[in-house]
Amino acid sequence: PSHDKDGNWQILSEQKKSPDSISKMLAGLDELKSSLLEGNVKVKRMDIETLDGKNLAVFQLSDDGTGTKVSIKIWVNPDTACMVKMDSSMHVTLYADASFSTRYTEPGKEGLCFRGQMQGNIDIQIPFKKAKMLIKQSNSDWTPKPAN
Repeated sequence: PSHDKDGNWQILSEQKKSPDSISKMLAGLDELKSSLLEGNVKVKRMDIETLDGKNLAVFQLSDDGTGTKVSIKIWVNPDTACMVKMDSSMHVTLYADASFSTRYTEPGKEGLCFRGQMQGNIDIQIPFKKAKMLIKQSNSDWTPKPAN
């Protein structure tokens, strides 16, 4: 799927055949990343790196399970505690290889920072269902949802 500026998903013609499997796979990869962030994974603090002229704290998380390998690198602005960038790669044997790079917005007046741009590749390794996908997503003009 690709994402246009109005926030609508556009399914490419070859993906119309199996949109459910794509949704399930993206959800599965998100779950994998979430479980890594919530689990007992050791977080390694790396050296400070400069990105866009700012000195950022860098953290590396990785998990090598049976048939699964996940690696996440996060750049954080120490002044705002907001993520600036996150690179993640995942390998699940006979399922998929995926890599994503996400950039986050500067915090707004509410102090929240949002996903601004994300792009990634998914290489599906399922026997007889091999496929490659490039995903690009750009989000802007985030507005807070009313409390009621």
